[in-house]
Amino acid sequence: MTALICGSFVYDHIMEYPGCFRRHFTQGSEQTLNICFVVKNMRKELGGCAGNIMYNMKLLGLDALPMGTVGEDFAAYSEWLERHDIDQQHIKIIQNATTAQCFITTDQDDNQITTFQPGAMDYAHTNKVGQAQGISIGLVAPDGLRGMQEHARQFAQA
Repeated sequence: MTALICGSFVYDHIMEYPGCFRRHFTQGSEQTLNICFVVKNMRKELGGCAGNIMYNMKLLGLDALPMGTVGEDFAAYSEWLERHDIDQQHIKIIQNATTAQCFITTDQDDNQITTFQPGAMDYAHTNKVGQAQGISIGLVAPDGLRGMQEHARQFAQA
């Protein structure tokens, strides 16, 4: 059984702020906000729903094909997929776009500030489920809204 996993590929930038966000907010300050948090640690992780689901299915010994849209900066992620023998035939590179990026900053109280830039993920609808052969089951994971809607319809029709 081979699963087609339609979803996102994301570069996650995870940062730890050594203080507490709440100390930077005062009553009435929510009208104008201009804050810089200097972080001590940052790591860049390979993420996204298609990437995470597909990798974990592979760890369980299941066959999975990822389908997603990525940007011109996908090389590092692509090399990692190749090292783990993960098929990339249904991952489409969108020219003049970046792979989706998530920036997560967590403070000492476990509060988080997240900024997300979808980039190439907004082109998920350009992939077509019917392009994949030998699929037994499909999964529509979080991705560009139009892509999720179209992939769900395409799976239902198939």
